[in-house]
Amino acid sequence: MDRKKIFVFDLDGTIIENNQPLDNSINDVLKKLICCGHHIIFSTARSIRGAAHVLPEWCQRHTIIYCNGAFAEQNKKLIFSTPIASDRIANLLEIVDLTGNPYYVELGHYFYHPDSQHHSFYNSLQLEGPADYIQDKSILFEKPVYKIVILENQKQTNFRQLLSLHAFHNLEMYYHSDGSIDIVAENCTKWTALSHILGSHTAYDIISFGNDINDIDLLKYSTFGIAVNPQCEQLKQIADKVLDFQGSHHLINTILDFI
Repeated sequence: MDRKKIFVFDLDGTIIENNQPLDNSINDVLKKLICCGHHIIFSTARSIRGAAHVLPEWCQRHTIIYCNGAFAEQNKKLIFSTPIASDRIANLLEIVDLTGNPYYVELGHYFYHPDSQHHSFYNSLQLEGPADYIQDKSILFEKPVYKIVILENQKQTNFRQLLSLHAFHNLEMYYHSDGSIDIVAENCTKWTALSHILGSHTAYDIISFGNDINDIDLLKYSTFGIAVNPQCEQLKQIADKVLDFQGSHHLINTILDFI
């Protein structure tokens, strides 16, 4: 009998395009995986609010790893979290503020960005959840902060060097192909979160799909890793298979090959 498989899907650039809802054809093949007895997990840089914007309700009840591995939910209940150390948030944000680069802070459901800054992505955040915008910065020191996103490094700041100078040696940073930078807690990766969730469940092959730098560990350590229109050379090098294409049919056929 074939071993049951766990299929792990990144969202943006992998099964989600241009911030649009999940394509019906991909939705159908995901349902087919479930019908065949396999499991699906979504793993994304997005927040709860952001994933809900593009995934249908039935997908949201499966396991979702959010904010590059900072936390995860199953059936919309928290099962794992690695927030940035609360006693360092004030100092960290002070440093980020001084760089003058536009940024926002992700708290899962809620988000914060400075009133004094303007960036087109702030409009997208507001569309995802206008009621979830926190204007009072002091709340950031009371709730778990999962991710700080530098939207555009306008000042060409070397954040890794800058934060190290201020004793922030162990934060994870993901430099994305769109120019944004994600800052999360130490050892916070999609693979680390997945390993924590699965524990000793070794009876499954893990088939993972991703497209950017935050998917490297996920594809590297999975049973089989597929890079979908990869945005960085390193991902191409570690992937077991690379899909360079326009349209979803190649992705769908690749998924079906594992059933």
